[in-house]
Amino acid sequence: MNVRKAQSLKHLLVLLALVLLCTWPILRYGLSDWGNDGMHHALETKEFARQFWDGDPYPRWLTDFNGKLGSTSFFFIPTFSRFAVVWLEPLIGNWDPNGFYMTGIGAVLSFFLAAVACYWWCRSFATPEAALFGAVIYTVQPYHLAVNLYTRGAMGEMWGNIWPPLILLAQWHMIGGSRMAFPALALSYGCLVMNHMPTTLCFSPVLLSAAWFLSPAGKGWTVFVKTGLAMALGMGLAGGYLGPAMFDQKKAYLELMSEGMFQYYNLWLFRWDSLLQSQMRLMVLTILTLVPTAICWWMARRREKDANRNLQLTFQGFMIVFAIFMASQLSAPIYSIFKPLQMLQFPTRFLQVFVVPVAGIAALSWPYLRLPEGGWRGRVPQLAVGLFLLCTIVVTMWGASKSFSVWRPFEAERQAMWDLCMRIRPEIYQYLPRTTHVREIDTPQKLAEFMKVYPPRQMNLQGGQGETMTSPKVESWKARKIRLSVDSPAAGTLKIHHFAYPGWVGRRIDTGEIISVGADDVGLMQMQLPAGRYGLEIELTELGPEWWGETISMASFGLLGGITLLGLRRNRKGESTRS
Repeated sequence: MNVRKAQSLKHLLVLLALVLLCTWPILRYGLSDWGNDGMHHALETKEFARQFWDGDPYPRWLTDFNGKLGSTSFFFIPTFSRFAVVWLEPLIGNWDPNGFYMTGIGAVLSFFLAAVACYWWCRSFATPEAALFGAVIYTVQPYHLAVNLYTRGAMGEMWGNIWPPLILLAQWHMIGGSRMAFPALALSYGCLVMNHMPTTLCFSPVLLSAAWFLSPAGKGWTVFVKTGLAMALGMGLAGGYLGPAMFDQKKAYLELMSEGMFQYYNLWLFRWDSLLQSQMRLMVLTILTLVPTAICWWMARRREKDANRNLQLTFQGFMIVFAIFMASQLSAPIYSIFKPLQMLQFPTRFLQVFVVPVAGIAALSWPYLRLPEGGWRGRVPQLAVGLFLLCTIVVTMWGASKSFSVWRPFEAERQAMWDLCMRIRPEIYQYLPRTTHVREIDTPQKLAEFMKVYPPRQMNLQGGQGETMTSPKVESWKARKIRLSVDSPAAGTLKIHHFAYPGWVGRRIDTGEIISVGADDVGLMQMQLPAGRYGLEIELTELGPEWWGETISMASFGLLGGITLLGLRRNRKGESTRS
């Protein structure tokens, strides 16, 4: 093993040790059960993995969610972080009934992969030791570690942190003329889309501006076009997710995602309130990160003589200004004009962009932190970084201590709610099918009461006068396919206590006759059945957005493979010509 590879391996082991140290409570207890989003992510991941191993290659309809009434969850939620951990279900599924350990291992894995990605990105403009320092800072930043991991349990953001450094690395190689940079950028961008759409929306303007800013004179337009095409191909790769997620939103209640307290103008970064309020703490943590970063940027910008590194410093300074501006009240006019931004819910999602240049500036300032100027002024950056790291340790320890019920037991009311959620697995109400009356079942308690009136998966066949006839027998019940055995002396209306959703279709097995499936007055499935004895299959079929999305995705993967093979072939030709 040569010296360079040995050094890289040593640095990666250091990052692994750091991640394990920072996340050991997750490895011990699973994903935070006090986290704002942790419970939903754990239950979704568990059901996703269970259905995957039950033969559903892309689980969209979670049949056991909402007390087995069904959920549209993964018609709209990105799935990369779920596919990344489905292999754990056969290994630990039996003793992890609610998915907290599986999802927690996924969180730890995402932290390590994000650290590695940042390390290789920083290696493109800094020394290996400086790149290691940048990756360490990327890992321990309060927004990344204390907020997203321990306070929120935000799987989308955690897995989303892997891809921006890799995208910027691919673009840097594209500027340098690499033939493999285009497919690398497209693949990384597609993975970002499949992880977290809000991060994609926040980061995309940065990527396009980098094409102009970092390119040599005369190459800006070419790199800009290539970047745009790579982003388009990346979206095509994610077409299987984007199709229904973008074009089926009217089939659920996604517009309620930005109602009430989740309207963007209620959640700006800069708020003056009690430190007991989470938004106020987030502002303080951001300032705690911003101040030493600004000091290091100023020091490195003043002392750096290399033109390329100065260019990187300038651009990363722009990224920080852009992220803080878009997270603050100053950007309100942009939100009012560009409506998709309002769906972010939290303008502070732009801190997903902020954490990237903080790491880059740390790497670029490392040589001057190691060898400071003489006098007290030379020690200011060192003191600022040291204070930042000390505060980060304190904040992370405090956040972790408040994130697990083994250290912070649930009070009786929360414990009762927890037990109910573990039993019925309620999904966030915005994902309820449009056929339901959402305000009647938008809390776990309301859903539980609804289930008492309409027991899940119960069926009854009613005659023309409303009389109850023999109910069909369930032969099998899978996520998107139900098989029934019908024996009815007369035609009637079959009511199935499972949520209706566009795409459910019935078919007589003996004749192939198609029987439409509709919704009753509370959003449950109902259909008109003919008399007789026959088998009945009810299937959730792929409609246009789902089918077209998957088709575009497969075509995009084919195109990506072709471009990659062409690039490899040209590289071999170039090498043979040089030899």
